[in-house]
Amino acid sequence: MDNKGNHENNHENNPLKRYLSDDNLRCKPLLKAFAFVGFPVMASLLGRSLLTFLDNVFVGHLPRADVKVAAVATASLLWMVNFRLALGLTTAVTTLVAQKVGEEDYEEAERYTLAGIVGNLLGPGAITLLIALFSYKFFSFLRLPHEVLALAVRYFEIMAIPSVIGYGLFALAGYYRGKGLTQIPMYFDFLGLILNAILDYVLIFGKFGAPRLGIIGAAIGTSAAILIRGGLLLLATQLKLIDGPNLGKYKEIPLNEMISKVKEIYLLGIPASLEGLIMSGSQLIVIYLIAPMGALIIATYRLTIRLQGILFLLGIGFSVANNSIIGQLYGMRKFQHLRRAGWCGALSSGGLSLIIGALMFAFAPQVASLITSNEALREAIAWSIRWIVPAVVLFNVIYPLSGALKGTGDTRTPLKIMFVTRLLLRIPAIYITLTYLGGGLREIWMIINGDNLIRFVWYALAWKNRAEKLSEGIKGGKRDVSRRSSSSAPIKVG
Repeated sequence: MDNKGNHENNHENNPLKRYLSDDNLRCKPLLKAFAFVGFPVMASLLGRSLLTFLDNVFVGHLPRADVKVAAVATASLLWMVNFRLALGLTTAVTTLVAQKVGEEDYEEAERYTLAGIVGNLLGPGAITLLIALFSYKFFSFLRLPHEVLALAVRYFEIMAIPSVIGYGLFALAGYYRGKGLTQIPMYFDFLGLILNAILDYVLIFGKFGAPRLGIIGAAIGTSAAILIRGGLLLLATQLKLIDGPNLGKYKEIPLNEMISKVKEIYLLGIPASLEGLIMSGSQLIVIYLIAPMGALIIATYRLTIRLQGILFLLGIGFSVANNSIIGQLYGMRKFQHLRRAGWCGALSSGGLSLIIGALMFAFAPQVASLITSNEALREAIAWSIRWIVPAVVLFNVIYPLSGALKGTGDTRTPLKIMFVTRLLLRIPAIYITLTYLGGGLREIWMIINGDNLIRFVWYALAWKNRAEKLSEGIKGGKRDVSRRSSSSAPIKVG
């Protein structure tokens, strides 16, 4: 059966095709493609990031803000670790869907999406539940002050089950991103953000007759927003109100095929998941190292890193756009355009980030005032914001190159770069500086900036080599061995 004939108006089912169909592809149509795909992704990820960041902001205006922010920020970091695992598997779904859409095989694109939902439930979902069962022991390893520990454990336990459901449905975002329909996840993510803002305000501060629940209210409000957002997305997909996959087809997929597709997603997605795990896990290690310095230092570090993460969304948005665009060009076998397309996304992201970074540097005190009313915490955050600007600009060039590599099926190179620079260079440098040289947050920010500079050089060389290798294979008339010849054949990554 020809799966390409299962969908009518294939051109309309692939909205990116109008930008990528030109055989002499230039930067202008590429910029339009990046705007079409990338900006909704940034908005969508902003909504997801603000979902838990709002908890930090609201709690930052409660009494004993340093203790409560340290608890929420640490618990939400652990949530972010699991989210990174789900994001890695969803990246694999995006890549596989984009390549299949480039081949106009929409049936297989839907099957990979269903396998992605199963994979996210069995992977990050199960890990979240396991951590929730032993949350007190796990958080105890971080050497948190006792009052911070108790609040962090309670917050994470409330968030656990809603997060599992959210991770499963996150695979749907990979489907839409692979097709270039990034606006759809954006709408639902912002709906969740609005709901969270309202529920947090009401439950944390006890407004409109509700009880004043503090941190517990933050966890309940965020959990409810995740469940409502996911439920409405699922309902809209099932009722065909949006152009989504047919989720009822899971009944038509034989068990052995489902297992095979989940395995393929894991083979492609686990390196991307581990990359994100190292990124977030290294922050847990830093919290472990700075924990004896007290709640103020923990809160300053975590809030600055969370703000940095929001500024990173520009690069992550362009990374997803690169993943989708490069993946579709890969499926179309237009390898000669890969290098230009990858750098177009990376440099566009870096240019915009430079402007945003300059504004953040200039208005650091005002930004800090929005985050907390605690004077000591506010001054520390304003000082830290100015130190992270170089890392933000570099990251927003680096990550789109990571997305470009993943679009070609190479998820191992980004993992290798992250492993070396984060675990073998950054963490030992921070440990030595804090333990033996008497350093503090300033030295931590300096090390982070240096780490990102090294990664930039490495990624630039890696993307140059990858794109040239694929392009030369076509020019020489060779068959690209990393392109799958059938849906059942394993993809070669790296």
